[in-house]
Amino acid sequence: NSMGQETNLTVSTSGELDNGLSIKGSFRSEDGSVDHSSVKVSGDTLGFEIGADTGATIHTEIYPTVGDSVWFATGSSGDDGFTTYEAHDVQHIGIDAKLGGMTAAVNYAPSNRGIAAGDSDKTDSGGSATEILLKGSIMEGVNFLVGQEKIEAANSSGSEETEKTYQISYSAGQFALGASMRDFDDGDSTATAGTTDEVTYLAATYAVNDQISLGIQHVVAESEGTGTSAKDEETLGISLGYNLGPIGVEVMYAETDNLGHSNA
Repeated sequence: NSMGQETNLTVSTSGELDNGLSIKGSFRSEDGSVDHSSVKVSGDTLGFEIGADTGATIHTEIYPTVGDSVWFATGSSGDDGFTTYEAHDVQHIGIDAKLGGMTAAVNYAPSNRGIAAGDSDKTDSGGSATEILLKGSIMEGVNFLVGQEKIEAANSSGSEETEKTYQISYSAGQFALGASMRDFDDGDSTATAGTTDEVTYLAATYAVNDQISLGIQHVVAESEGTGTSAKDEETLGISLGYNLGPIGVEVMYAETDNLGHSNA
């Protein structure tokens, strides 16, 4: 069996401008390549950022888990995003505003350029992305996230992709519950077998004590089209977490039926 490790190094700095606004910047090297960069100027309620792999995004899940999300265990199709690329993950402009207990955010990426050496190069490969979202708390213990991302085609021969998400979570005492749904439209009028078009997530956790936590996740990914390569994919996972102070240990078991929408 294979083994693997991931290494990360992050460098960051922050300060205050003469007009009272704050500024911060950072970059992260992951396994030898820069995969995050950010420069952000912000005030009490409004922030403006330029960077990659940074900022608020719809490509996350707010439901509770003990350890990783379940799709990492089996490589299932029902994960946290289905667009060709993600606006927050490439070079983009991000604006966020605090609205009481909520945050509204917009990300705009002019193309799918990531981070590369000599990145003053202004080559545009086309196909812009726009992401909008609203997240926060509507009452004690209840959090939500709703949002949409739209990918414009690089030229007239392509299709416009749209992904939407609706999420809610609740925590009280030792229990936490969560549910979310993702709807994906690839812009193609043809129902292609094996293409995920909707995913539902259900999850719950229970803190047995300060050291031990239990979790369960259930994910169903619906497929376009018909036939043996268009079956709904269903993943169930259970996990156990043990807190050792500065170190945590996680054990997960997961099983996926019709992996990648293929029968059995």
